[in-house]
Amino acid sequence: MYKQRPYVDGSKVFYGGKVRPFEGNCLDISSPVIDQASNERIVIGKMAHMNAEQELGVLESAKAAWRDGSGAWPQMTAHQRIVSIKNVATSLKALREEIVHVLTWEIGKSVVDAESEFDRTMQFLDMSIDEILAFERTEGQWRAEGGFTAKIRRGP
Repeated sequence: MYKQRPYVDGSKVFYGGKVRPFEGNCLDISSPVIDQASNERIVIGKMAHMNAEQELGVLESAKAAWRDGSGAWPQMTAHQRIVSIKNVATSLKALREEIVHVLTWEIGKSVVDAESEFDRTMQFLDMSIDEILAFERTEGQWRAEGGFTAKIRRGP
């Protein structure tokens, strides 16, 4: 396990297409690791703790972005969405060591297990992208899946 404890400042929220500072109550995030001197769980970060009004504001922002299927994301081509997701994955992969470090403290995983979990998640993302690309190549063609034959088409 990493000896230096992490601290993740999660006093941020994502809405309206941007990450914004959260102006409200935050909750401490504690590790299962106990500080021997104080006999208390070690705090490794904080996260936004929204009230109902703030949550509804974020929900309204998401609904506005979706715009009944006519928002920017649902109108993107599969290729544009894949590029966006690959950009996120690239950013996450650059933070692999930091994420693994936090996992070891947050849920008490060994470094090897945390690395494996991170790598499996990235592999799942890559496999999902490959599946979407395969779907795009066969869209509108008859497909047999699980004993059913159907034509599958994409819609918002």
